[in-house]
Amino acid sequence: MGATIEWIHQNATAKVGILRFGDKHFKYGDPYEFSCAVKVESNIAHFYGGVADSDIVNFLKYRNEIRNILVNEGVKTVIWERIKNNKKKVYRVDLGKSNKVSLILKDVK
Repeated sequence: MGATIEWIHQNATAKVGILRFGDKHFKYGDPYEFSCAVKVESNIAHFYGGVADSDIVNFLKYRNEIRNILVNEGVKTVIWERIKNNKKKVYRVDLGKSNKVSLILKDVK
């Protein structure tokens, strides 16, 4: 199992890539279970447009690999949003020792 980020654009202020992970994913071209766009600006990574091949994706299974990739890029915080049943929740993870997940906003329409 593995996680990768394929970096597709970089300029002086930001880096953009595609995060992929899955049980049979080790490198670009391997099958994957989930993908999303990643934008790293300063020391914050934003995840956008996540797509999974099923309703149940075990993100926690790949947490350490994703964290290691991002920390090596200088990322200290990850932010993403989730929309379900027309309700939006925005999450933040601080990549310190605790990997604490905070719900920033909930029930935003």
